Amino acid sequence: MKTLAATVTVLAALGGTAYADDLDVVRRCTTIREFSARLECFDAYAQAVLANESKATANTKEVIAAKPTEFKRTDAQDLQITPQKFIERGVEVAGFQCFHADKNEFRCIHPSATVMVLTVKVKPDIEQAKLEDDCGSIKAAVASPKCRRTLRFVPLKAENDKIDGYRSRTIVLASEIEVVSSQRPRR
Repeated sequence: MKTLAATVTVLAALGGTAYADDLDVVRRCTTIREFSARLECFDAYAQAVLANESKATANTKEVIAAKPTEFKRTDAQDLQITPQKFIERGVEVAGFQCFHADKNEFRCIHPSATVMVLTVKVKPDIEQAKLEDDCGSIKAAVASPKCRRTLRFVPLKAENDKIDGYRSRTIVLASEIEVVSSQRPRR
């Protein structure tokens, strides 16, 4: 009986529903005394379940793909003032000065707003390598146009803190940022 309860628990944990037929098969398999025969019974049952699941999947006419993230062009001041509005929504912001702060840590600050984006990954990889090589210090990031980037990211969390005891700064955490080409179309 303990085996039956454990099997039903495992079926439920795997996301399956324990139907009456399933329980009958499990009961029948648990009553078999010989180990190899009992194992064959459970293996046959598992193969039958997998075959039924693959048939159901194969007959599905529509495949629902995850909707790609849409990025909304946003002003840095809007991100600073109302960061919670953008949590888990794709944003694109131009004019960030980015630098490689530490191993697996990149920081991007905006000169016209006191907002900073922290991330561990920069896409594409070539942009990450450029930041690591050319923008390894805060002075280079602030002064050099080579470190200016247009970013796309999905804010996961935003916090406010005080700089100098009175100025407010917004810190936005993102799992990754994507550097977007900032070339403007020629007229």
